Amino acid sequence: MHAAWNSLTKVNIRPYLALAALNIIAGLFASVALVFIGLPHGGWLLPAIAASGLRQCYYLLMAKAYQGGDLSQVYPVARGTAPVLTTILAIPLLGDHMSITSVIALCLIMAGVMIVGLARSAGSITTSFSPLALALAAGATISCFTMLDAWGSRAASSAISYGLVGATLDGVIFLAIYALFLRKELPERYISANALQLAAGSLFVMASYVISVWAVTVAPVALVSALRETNILFGLLIAVTILKETLNRSKMIGSFAILTGLVLLRLA
Repeated sequence: MHAAWNSLTKVNIRPYLALAALNIIAGLFASVALVFIGLPHGGWLLPAIAASGLRQCYYLLMAKAYQGGDLSQVYPVARGTAPVLTTILAIPLLGDHMSITSVIALCLIMAGVMIVGLARSAGSITTSFSPLALALAAGATISCFTMLDAWGSRAASSAISYGLVGATLDGVIFLAIYALFLRKELPERYISANALQLAAGSLFVMASYVISVWAVTVAPVALVSALRETNILFGLLIAVTILKETLNRSKMIGSFAILTGLVLLRLA
């Protein structure tokens, strides 16, 4: 689901505008669901707000990266970096320990990230470092808001309600940004003309987030982060089959290294 909605940001309009439309509609869906489910209890408010703020940074970084880089380059780097940083952060913050297998897995993931990030796109003469730097920064924000969401969802009485609150907060922030800055760039006729596509993508946005938030309440956060990034494979499939991007040898080798590392991290 996560890879599917990311692919929507690479078509039709500027990536950030697509992200704004998707999150506004996802926030609407989430707020309606909250009417029936209700707000959670517990000390979840601070991490929810902080995580939502970091997600805005993530969305902006990914949108900027997609403007200059392919989905098959940006997506594996950003999503592959996140579980590495999350696992490292989990040691001092959550008291987790790393085995030798975990260290090997992290090395594989980092090597794969660099291979994919430095891979040349078809027809290019030099490698663009800007999308790589933006994708790496996006991976760092993913790790940070994942840790915050783990804190918030575990403190909340209901992880599902917490996830819906987070999606609603994202929608409200994007709605404010739209009203202040994007109204002329994102016309209402675009939303109405692509209503079905945006509705499906918005459901993916909301569902993928709520599921990931729930998962960290029943499993270690580093494990959830690693398993979540297996959607790198789906992102590559979408990039090749739908967006018609070229998947060269470097991207294939790097992506395989990332996936192998994620599997080892899961088994560690």
